[in-house]
Amino acid sequence: MKPYVVWSTVQIEKHSGRDILSGIFSFVEAGHPWRFRLVQQPDGFTAENVKAAEKEGVDGFLLTFFGDDSAFEALKRSCCPIVFTCPTIPHFRPRSAPTAFVWNDNDAIGDMGANYLSGLGNFRSFGFVHSLYGAERHVHGYSEGRLHGFAKTLRDSGLANPKVFTARHDQGSQEDVEELAAWLGKIPKPMAVMAASDWRAMHVLAAAEQAGLDVPHQVAVLGVDNDELLTTHCTPPLTSIQPGHFEIGFKAAAELERLMSARRCPPGRSMSVAPSRIVERESTRLTMPGAALVERAKKFIRQNMAMGITTTDVVAHLGCSRNLADLRYKEIEGITIRAAIEKIRMDEVRRLLKSTRRPMTAIAKQCGFRSPCHLSHLFRQRFGVSMSGWRESAQSEPSRR
Repeated sequence: MKPYVVWSTVQIEKHSGRDILSGIFSFVEAGHPWRFRLVQQPDGFTAENVKAAEKEGVDGFLLTFFGDDSAFEALKRSCCPIVFTCPTIPHFRPRSAPTAFVWNDNDAIGDMGANYLSGLGNFRSFGFVHSLYGAERHVHGYSEGRLHGFAKTLRDSGLANPKVFTARHDQGSQEDVEELAAWLGKIPKPMAVMAASDWRAMHVLAAAEQAGLDVPHQVAVLGVDNDELLTTHCTPPLTSIQPGHFEIGFKAAAELERLMSARRCPPGRSMSVAPSRIVERESTRLTMPGAALVERAKKFIRQNMAMGITTTDVVAHLGCSRNLADLRYKEIEGITIRAAIEKIRMDEVRRLLKSTRRPMTAIAKQCGFRSPCHLSHLFRQRFGVSMSGWRESAQSEPSRR
């Protein structure tokens, strides 16, 4: 089979770009031979490049950026399939040739950040620091998405909306850091701040130092991208969310292959990729890491017990290995996560039996047991009495005092 000719634009000096490219190459190496042409800089991809690619017999484009306006118009006119590893570009929607978009689920990134920070302790306030672009300092679309997910999860958890900082000066400039320091100083402490990116979180750390604030005890700071060159060499080292950039590259390549190999032109799709995990470092370690891990696990179990969750679900939420999660839980609580799920469910069963007259069927469902019979069997096995007997005894206690 003749290899597909693919032109791609990825900025490999960026951590995210290198991860995306690794995902693309992983797909190609899995038995999908491509003749691959890589352009690394926006000013290196022009309308002339598009024409040259078409003259060469290009089968598809896999793009993170598309250069100047002339390149944009040339791509719109091209008949080749295009997959963008970036958010949806509205002007490409009416394009007749197949077009798809694969990018971060930015709402999920914000949600992960809010769940993580709120699980660390009792903060008096939360903040979010935007990333901007251009001379007019527009808010990046990914930054808006991350704020949306962050704020929604805080509200759903009964917490206040985050305070939001949007720069009025060049980001990272002395004026910006001074204004950011003043903003941090006015917000009640302890507070937790999520920045839209690692490089913006670096400015938050600099502002906290300038304001004389202790990180993480007065201000806990979380970034996004897990760019280890930045996160491990700042003071203190930065906790960061690792997006699924490798998965974006792999899925984008698979989608382009689908579009190139179809006999008819199938419709393109927009696909979002969930973040991978949180890499915890000193900028958020308010307590010993194991204790924070256990508190996050407990909170997740309580919030999701009705969903029939398992240890696998808890570990996925924590973003660490199962062995580490069980080890830390056993060190602090003396039981495994599996036993903890059952204990938390049983504690809730007993609370409902004592404080309500709800039927056993409703209690079993609310606490995540697959059937009332299963719950009844486990309850008698653990407490040596039937649920109805335990309820009668528990609800009569006040009258005996």
